[in-house]
Amino acid sequence: MDNPKYLKGEVLDVTFKNVTVLEEGSQPDGSAEFFVFADPHRGALVYVNRNDENVMIVRKVPADGMPEVGDVWQDRDGMQWFAAAHYPDVDGPMDELARTNKDGWYLVLVPNQLGEAGSPHRPEEVINLYGPIHRLFRPSATVFTVDTQEV
Repeated sequence: MDNPKYLKGEVLDVTFKNVTVLEEGSQPDGSAEFFVFADPHRGALVYVNRNDENVMIVRKVPADGMPEVGDVWQDRDGMQWFAAAHYPDVDGPMDELARTNKDGWYLVLVPNQLGEAGSPHRPEEVINLYGPIHRLFRPSATVFTVDTQEV
């Protein structure tokens, strides 16, 4: 190799994206908690020590898929979250308007009780701050409709 991209002894941060957890457990002596995933490109099993200070884990998608309007979800502490469409104020901050879909709204998760989490959050915030989350209920039919007739 005439022009190597990396040199022996070089320290790197390596990130695996979009991996699916296959197993979770701990060493028999309790020395480490870990999870296992398959490397999506090589098919190799990778063991990751969850408590290693050099490992950064960011949750992306819950095991039940992403929240949809009408869903009810529960976080790791038992708090329930209702998935709702939020229409921002057209005179509101531009960053909030930029989040909207083509119908003018974006999804929020609203906690069922006031307190630390007491306001609506974007799903990715709930997934990372309060995860893992799992779905308790999804309506069987579309419950979200928009009346386009003028009143």
